[in-house]
Order: sequence, then structure tokens, then C-alpha cells
Amino acid sequence: MPEWCAHEEWIRKYFHDQGSINRRLRGMCMKKINIVIAAACIVMAACSDQRYATFGTGIEAQQSLEAKQGWIPDWLPVTASGIQVQYDIDSYCRWFSFKLDKENKRVFIKNFRNLSSDEARTIKVPKPRQAEWWFKGLNQAQPSNEAPLNADFYLRYDGKIPEKAYLAISKTDDSIFLWIER
Repeated sequence: MPEWCAHEEWIRKYFHDQGSINRRLRGMCMKKINIVIAAACIVMAACSDQRYATFGTGIEAQQSLEAKQGWIPDWLPVTASGIQVQYDIDSYCRWFSFKLDKENKRVFIKNFRNLSSDEARTIKVPKPRQAEWWFKGLNQAQPSNEAPLNADFYLRYDGKIPEKAYLAISKTDDSIFLWIER
């Protein structure tokens, strides 16, 4: 019998039938094991809670419950389309993918500072969990160690906003990727 089943001595005093004792001990040990497993599952599920939402337009995103709760920044363009959002309740990280036409993209980028190749290579991009829509190889560097191969990187930092927002504009299609960290 495992030593963490400390009830054994007490049970042996009060029960005479050996078969009855073993059945009861096994039952008590199994209950403890089940409680430990259930607690571990609850802790694992609560460790990092990420939520996901999609919106057809920026207007829909700005009018959503997620926007009212602060998950969607008020500076996300209302002209954006095909918006995918994932956010982590614990870390407050937020990830976005969306599309903008050329003119709106040009206007939106003005709110960001273009990062140099050296700066872009040092960015640690946290990947959203189970997000097939997220950019694969976002800051993969070329073999010659030049500028990132797959995207142009930008940084937004506004003194009124206590967070960093990174923007990656894909060089392989018209997708825009945005992630915000506290």
C-alpha cells in the first residue's frame, strides 16, 4: 500500500476481515488519486486562457463585446477586413490578422515606426496557441542574415498606451499581422 494512504493502521484496528480492509484501502487510495488528477486538470486549464474571435470588418470588431472589454484597440482600422483575433486573459497578449487595401495600409502604417533589419531580427514573436491563421515563419531570416524574409516589421509605442504593438506586413500576400504585449 502506498505510504500516502495513511489510513491503513487506523482501518486495521477497526476492521477484522482482511479482504474488507484491502477493498476499503484501495477505494480510499483511488479517491485520493482521482482528486489529485481532477485538481491537476483544473490548474492546467486555468493556466493560460486564450480566446478567439473573427470579424468581417473593423466596424464589427470596434462594436464587439471584445472591444468593450478592451481586447481590441480603438486604433484598429475600421476599414480592416477578414479580422481574426486571439487574446490571452492571463498575459494580456493579443494577436490580430487582417487585410487593408493599399491606401488604408499606407495611412495605418504612418502610426508605426519601421524597424531596422537588426531590430526586426531580435523580435521574439509569441505565437498564439492553435492559431492556423497566424503567419508561419514570421521573422525567418535569409541565409545571408539580411532583412527578415517574409515581412516588414513596425513598432507602435504611444505614451498614452502602456503597451507595445508590433506590426508585420507580409511580403508573400496582403496579410497584416499585429501583436500587442503589455
